Amino acid sequence: MLLVAPEELTPSRVLKRLSDAGMGQVLLEGGPTLNYAFFAADLVDRFYLTLVPYVIGQAGLPGPVQGSAALSGFDRVGWELVRHEAIGSEVFLEYSRRRQ
Repeated sequence: MLLVAPEELTPSRVLKRLSDAGMGQVLLEGGPTLNYAFFAADLVDRFYLTLVPYVIGQAGLPGPVQGSAALSGFDRVGWELVRHEAIGSEVFLEYSRRRQ
């Protein structure tokens, strides 16, 4: 087991360790706080979103990316819808970031 000090658990350091271990791509399947940390560190190139026809009926639920502050310049990043697919009653969306 590899133990890591808490201060080393930044998105960029985690990706560096994974890269050093030979992993070229990482899939985040965390919650909105984890997603926010990687978006805020400018480390997301692709974003998948699934829409389902369920109404939970609870106010204040988090979105896919949620953090303590707005992501600076996020609205100016070139995100492009590159794939969409409907399977049954679910819709799958894939966005890719255009790097400048």
